Amino acid sequence: MWRLFGLMAALLASGVGVGAEGESAPAVPVVTAEVTEQPRDRSTEFVARVRAIEAVDVRARVEGVIDQVNFTGGERVEEGDLLFALDRRRYEAALAAAEAGSARARASRDNARQSHERIATLARRGTVSRASLDEAQATLRVAEAEVETAQAQVRAARLDLADTRLPSPITGQVSAPALTRGNLAGPGSGPLARVVRTDPVYVAFDLPEGQVVSLRQRYGALDDLDPASVSMRLRLPNDSLYPERGELAVVGNEINPGTGLLGFLARFDNPDGLLVPGQYVTLLIGAAQADSAPVVPQSAILRDREGEYVFVVDGDGMARLRRLQTGERHDLGWFVRDGLRAGERVVVQGTQRLADGVPVTASGAGDATPEQP
Repeated sequence: MWRLFGLMAALLASGVGVGAEGESAPAVPVVTAEVTEQPRDRSTEFVARVRAIEAVDVRARVEGVIDQVNFTGGERVEEGDLLFALDRRRYEAALAAAEAGSARARASRDNARQSHERIATLARRGTVSRASLDEAQATLRVAEAEVETAQAQVRAARLDLADTRLPSPITGQVSAPALTRGNLAGPGSGPLARVVRTDPVYVAFDLPEGQVVSLRQRYGALDDLDPASVSMRLRLPNDSLYPERGELAVVGNEINPGTGLLGFLARFDNPDGLLVPGQYVTLLIGAAQADSAPVVPQSAILRDREGEYVFVVDGDGMARLRRLQTGERHDLGWFVRDGLRAGERVVVQGTQRLADGVPVTASGAGDATPEQP
């Protein structure tokens, strides 16, 4: 009995498998994935809010019944497009009266001027007194002043008449009308509509004073920042990345003493209208040229008491245990600080049966055949 145990121990020590004499261990089927090089976007995230660069409330400067409303709301309008038209008849009559008063004042001025010229001629001949000449001059000056007053009334009447038509002051998107046709509008009616410029837009955000100092030390004067040196991206409320890149447009001139924050405005083009004024977004600020590092899939990383490790398939088809150090998270896995290079293949499925030096039969992650139920 003891001899049999000794023989078996000797066979095991010599590496000869019982019942499989002369055969090597079978290869373990595994699925592998390639370690890829990915840019390390070290962006800092800030909660920001979209702001319109221009926004104007359309108000009535004169009182009148609304005759026309030439929009329904939500559409784009160009600067100068007619939005509202008020009843003009009262103001046309006022203009006609002002023009008549101006004509009457001019006639009185002309008569006073002729009278002054006659009296001045007689005064030079000594046939009228100096007092008569002074009175004629005073009458002429009064007549000239009345002409100026009448002309000012004509200009005011023309402005009132022009104000019965309310065009869009800027190009942008118009709100729904606050009053419809037939309603009385006037200076006390409040805004009749609001026009907001939506392309481009501002994105407002605040930075703590410590970060402001760090940015100034790194980039110099922020109001003269080279757009090519900094990347500004937006993450929308649905977690998608906004396609357009922005640039810093306005730097605040003082830090809020209550919050310790400095306000900034970044400018973003908005050709498709994805950014809506008042909308909250996430602003991502980072270096324009980000460095890169290897990324290992999450499913390839194993852990034991000594730390993290993966199985790398070498050129001889052997699984090799490799210790590594991971960094920050990436959508495809984890960045690798040390231990792996881009292009190496790591095992992502089938690690349960592996040990260092075990032969494997590898297939790519994209070629893996799903297990049959």
